[in-house]
Amino acid sequence: MTIGLVQVFGSITLESVGRVARDTANLPEDDTVVFDMGRVTEVDSTAVAQLLHWIRVCQQGNKQVRFRNMPESLLALADLYGVDAMLPVDVEGIA
Repeated sequence: MTIGLVQVFGSITLESVGRVARDTANLPEDDTVVFDMGRVTEVDSTAVAQLLHWIRVCQQGNKQVRFRNMPESLLALADLYGVDAMLPVDVEGIA
């Protein structure tokens, strides 16, 4: 099994999600894609939608997906919207 890393940085908000989508449009060809969220500086509900999009894209490509270094603010939003259980978060990688 091969693992590809995607570094996500900056804000993931309504204003910046276009940049984030462009920056992550070409996912690694590996069996598992790990999104490192450690450099994310700001989030809103758009970030939750982006996480769910990445999950859907990976599933369509028969890839496993993981999130690490999740900001507490993003975890709180996922909990608020009731999708936290859907997010494959590495517990040791929570920022």
